[in-house]
Amino acid sequence: MARLFVAVDSPPEVKRALEELIGRLRETRAEVRWEHASKLHLTVKFLGETPEALVPGIDSALGGIAAQVSPLVVRYRAVGCFPGAKRPRVIWVGMEDQTGELIRLQRLLEDSMERLGVEREEREFHPHVTLGRVKGEKNLHVLRGMLESVTFERGPVQIRELLLVKSDLQPSGSVYTILKTYPFVGNSHT
Repeated sequence: MARLFVAVDSPPEVKRALEELIGRLRETRAEVRWEHASKLHLTVKFLGETPEALVPGIDSALGGIAAQVSPLVVRYRAVGCFPGAKRPRVIWVGMEDQTGELIRLQRLLEDSMERLGVEREEREFHPHVTLGRVKGEKNLHVLRGMLESVTFERGPVQIRELLLVKSDLQPSGSVYTILKTYPFVGNSHT
């Protein structure tokens, strides 16, 4: 069994800007576990604990999906939190694309993974990059105040590949290993 997810990575220039934003938010001294730059990605589909026997089917499905999807052109826009501003648990930056390819990618993934026996995600897909997870109440009011006024916008940028990632849970946090990349080769004119 391996803990797996499917993601698209943020380009280096966006990661640098996100790191700067995290640095500003960190100044609130709120109890938040902020993500390292290497983890600033969009999880398109969390697969969870996955039997080894399922990995070849996942690999094949991801290759087929990437062949149908054109490179994504996205904007990183808005800073928010789940479940909401009053009780933030996850701090994020949103992602959007004008073409709808990102939503199409997510739906293709849900459909193909369901055929392999992976449960569908019931929550509505909200493309975002997780910046940090709130761990306590200390200075949370300061963080909430900053979140009301801070803005973020980068892009448009192009994302050219899908990633299959393994997540190993460690006492210091999760460690990600990219198992395989799948270049987007779809033709946007079809």
